[in-house]
Amino acid sequence: MATEQQMKSKNNITITLGIPTCYGGIGLLRTVKSILNSAKDYPKFEFLIFADSVPFPDELKNKLIELGVKLKENNGSESQLAKIGQIISNASGKILILTQDDVRFGSKTVDEIVKKFQTNGEVGMVTVNIQPEPSESFMERVVLPGSNISYLISQLWNNGDTYLAANGRCLAF
Repeated sequence: MATEQQMKSKNNITITLGIPTCYGGIGLLRTVKSILNSAKDYPKFEFLIFADSVPFPDELKNKLIELGVKLKENNGSESQLAKIGQIISNASGKILILTQDDVRFGSKTVDEIVKKFQTNGEVGMVTVNIQPEPSESFMERVVLPGSNISYLISQLWNNGDTYLAANGRCLAF
């Protein structure tokens, strides 16, 4: 786990990024790498993953640890909300970013999230249009257009400055 001094970057901002998950696989590794690549201005942050249900292969655990991730595997099955609670309880950053295990961050997503908080002291929550991993199943291909349409509609409401844009895929507080 990164120390507070290691997490501090520009303007003494400390960041914790957390992912609750049930299934650790290659998709999670791609997600972690996309997140790390999106933090060019703020490359040092605490990265927490709380998991359960399906044990992580040792090779994946080792790769995550090499990337600076603190992985906690629960013995029993926990709800996503319970794992988010664990992330919040263990977070030490001033900014908390919660996301999912099957998304891809854009090239500056973490940087843009932090800048939103820095440029407007009244902002309490930021949500981002995160792209999911490519659809593999028929059902995933059916659900994706509805999700995209919902996001587009939220952007038309008050220029996107609305809680309606928060879809839960990436929330920062």
